[in-house]
Amino acid sequence: MTPEYLYELADIADPDQLWRLNGLDQQRFSPEQKRQVDMGVALRRHASDIEAVRNLPPGKSLLITPLVVGRGLSRRQSAIDTPEDIHKRAKEPQQ
Repeated sequence: MTPEYLYELADIADPDQLWRLNGLDQQRFSPEQKRQVDMGVALRRHASDIEAVRNLPPGKSLLITPLVVGRGLSRRQSAIDTPEDIHKRAKEPQQ
């Protein structure tokens, strides 16, 4: 799926753009409105990740770091050097 398509889906999932409201207003949302925001945000984050991966220079990997900010969860994207043994590590069983 393209980022553009995912952004379209996010707009369909959250047509009222509730994700743009501040956190205090979002605390008063009904369970249905919270799901609407969650769906839209998840789709937008995934689209953003795909865009970031597509724009990586050769030899770089995308590192996504979850951050806890106040009561919410945020994250940061960073381009890092791809480890030389990445293919070997991918084939090793996880412990």
